[in-house]
Amino acid sequence: MNQSQIPSTAQNLVWGYQIVPEILEAHEKLVLEEDRLVKRISTLERIISVILNLIYKEGDSLDLKTIEESINSLHTVLQDLNTELLHVRLEKSLVTHKHDFI
Repeated sequence: MNQSQIPSTAQNLVWGYQIVPEILEAHEKLVLEEDRLVKRISTLERIISVILNLIYKEGDSLDLKTIEESINSLHTVLQDLNTELLHVRLEKSLVTHKHDFI
């Protein structure tokens, strides 16, 4: 039986629990936020990797001080995103723990 076949009075019941739509919505928003942050983190890690590879290949023709400052800035953003991701995952875990039927 798929969700569209579930009688409307039972749509918010799972394993005998009543699911509050607001809780499901909050959980879904946290999942989307987690996915967005993971993608941003992955992108930054790839950018840093490309820069490091560029140094390896063309280090003599580059201003290494500028690259160092750039990588440090990217790393700071990466740390901030990882902290934000940690908070989202913590909040998601708390929501899931309180309502362990999600």
